[in-house]
Amino acid sequence: MKIVRGALVMMRCNRQNNLNYLVGSTMVGSTAMSTELSDSEMTRLWHMRLGHISERRMNIFSERGLLDGQKLSKLDFCEHYIFGKQHKVKFVKVVHRTEEILDYVHSDLWGPAPIQSKGGSRYVLALIDDFSRKVWIYFLKQKSDTFVEFKHWLTMIEKQTGKQVKVLRTDNGLEFCSEYKTPEEVWTGKPADYSSLRVFGCPAYARVNDGKLEPLAKKCVFLGYARGVKGYRLWCINERSSGFIISRDVIFDESSMLHGNMSQSRDKD
Repeated sequence: MKIVRGALVMMRCNRQNNLNYLVGSTMVGSTAMSTELSDSEMTRLWHMRLGHISERRMNIFSERGLLDGQKLSKLDFCEHYIFGKQHKVKFVKVVHRTEEILDYVHSDLWGPAPIQSKGGSRYVLALIDDFSRKVWIYFLKQKSDTFVEFKHWLTMIEKQTGKQVKVLRTDNGLEFCSEYKTPEEVWTGKPADYSSLRVFGCPAYARVNDGKLEPLAKKCVFLGYARGVKGYRLWCINERSSGFIISRDVIFDESSMLHGNMSQSRDKD
């Protein structure tokens, strides 16, 4: 049996003959505390003692011997630190210059339309050459027709111009996937980058600037990715200001989803 308070185990005991016997030793003095705390629990305790400072600063204090020789472990996710220390993510300046046709082609698929056309189409595929701004429009009956139509366009346009498409920009949808390969992998031969993927529905903390005396972050739920801009699509769960937020300055707590799934599986067992 153990008694916990937040992330800390306050005491442990063994039950014998209807009596609880404490595990550990008793220390006399105003600073007495349980000797059974693990390194991770002590790391969390020092983090709270020092006003929820960053893990980097805690490691500096530990190296200087300011934490009573305590060995630090990886610091768990701390909501209080996010509220007080949330910061902006720096933009990486991306510039692309097109010098001739087919250097850079934009693509987008719209649909399904609420009402199908006379020919039975419900999707619209748009392909735009960045250099000339020439536009090709194709009407599709099914979303799965996108890749086939794109291959027909690619063959036609490269035969007409004698040039090859160098960059194809999509909205990260799977319309252009063939044999489970994304356009990036087809063109470069390298696997796609999934570094921006996050667990759907996980808690997310978006940076805000509501004043010096207000928290620097709002607690939200991650719902996906914004189209047309670099940012995450979030739902703010604050009762006073609930609604959608699009932000790049986001910290995710995906571990809470993992722990929740683990606890549910245990309950089923």
